[in-house]
Amino acid sequence: MWSKRLGLPLLTAVLLMLTAAGIAYADLKATHWVDGWDEKGNQFAHSLNEVTFDGHWVSFLHELDFDNDLYVQTNPAYPEYACPASPTLTTRWAGVMEFGLYHVDNDPDGAPGWQESREWQLVACDRDGDGDFDNRDLKVQPMTNVVPYTGGTLTVITKDLTTACMTGNHNYEIVTTIFINTDTDCDGNQNTDIPAGGLCFYTESETPVIEEGSPLLWGGNIQTRISAGGGDKTVNYHVLGAPVTAVTLASFTARPVADWPAALTLPGLLAVLGGAAAGVGTWRVRSASR
Repeated sequence: MWSKRLGLPLLTAVLLMLTAAGIAYADLKATHWVDGWDEKGNQFAHSLNEVTFDGHWVSFLHELDFDNDLYVQTNPAYPEYACPASPTLTTRWAGVMEFGLYHVDNDPDGAPGWQESREWQLVACDRDGDGDFDNRDLKVQPMTNVVPYTGGTLTVITKDLTTACMTGNHNYEIVTTIFINTDTDCDGNQNTDIPAGGLCFYTESETPVIEEGSPLLWGGNIQTRISAGGGDKTVNYHVLGAPVTAVTLASFTARPVADWPAALTLPGLLAVLGGAAAGVGTWRVRSASR
């Protein structure tokens, strides 16, 4: 039987929990894949990609999405208001997301992972200019045909903050926290229309330099994640060492003819060639007599 004495406080607690969940998981929502540049496939992909640890920068692309919850500050480090000029207003077109990178492996050697991130941008997902976002866009080389989206703001709250990990095959990750707002006057409408094909977040991450065969190669797959709206989207990488040069040329010095040893002057060279010819003739005679 329902008891008002017990039921009302219980109902209130449930409503508070639901409200808190709505606040915590509001606004931006990670519903699409995180696509990273795959060296083997030579395109953006979200399966098991290949990466070489030689100090270069790897590009990432993620289509943004929003839910119907209004932005409310849930962490003192986050912006207090979606629109500081109108603090009494808020919008569903603003929110916070995290970009996390595996930084230190949990193997005994503590192999290094992603070093830092940069170039955080809002861009049009459509990269080949045909008005949609499909597999053809993923094959366009990084940082080519990039159309920046100027109808919103992207603010970096924390950059590459080293954070201990409780799960996964890593001890530490570096996390960049970002605030995005596409309705900066909080009138309920995005400042400008989202580009055809969708709005994407673009960034780059730096690999460490590790030689082939080094014991510091990553033990398992290294991961990159985007978290927003209570969900995570990840992409895994299989780590390769740095390319190996088969032969290393220590020095190459040309010497003038005058510096050649006497045995390699013209008479000496002719004698060597003559001896070689005689040897070949003798070998032929012996072969024919068998």
